[in-house]
Amino acid sequence: SLDRDAAFLAASVTADKGVRTYGRAAAGDGPALETALPGGAPQYVKVARAGDTLTASVSADGENWTVVTSLQAAWPATLYVGLFSAAGQNGKAATATID
Repeated sequence: SLDRDAAFLAASVTADKGVRTYGRAAAGDGPALETALPGGAPQYVKVARAGDTLTASVSADGENWTVVTSLQAAWPATLYVGLFSAAGQNGKAATATID
């Protein structure tokens, strides 16, 4: 669902805050910081689905992946995917390469 309070899993990498994932397993639950790992940009980010589990992973080379977190929920058959780029600081520009 694209509803504001829908279940979701998001993964991000920033230069100063490292790798972070946020998720909500059920509509209406408050979003929670699932995991925070050291290591900043640039890194590849991947979210993969296997049945009712979404898994967020990161990689420095795009070949060797480290699982950051997994979130199990009753996901619908159709999921919506979005990409974002943010500097994380007011007045700063951000650049992302979508590969």
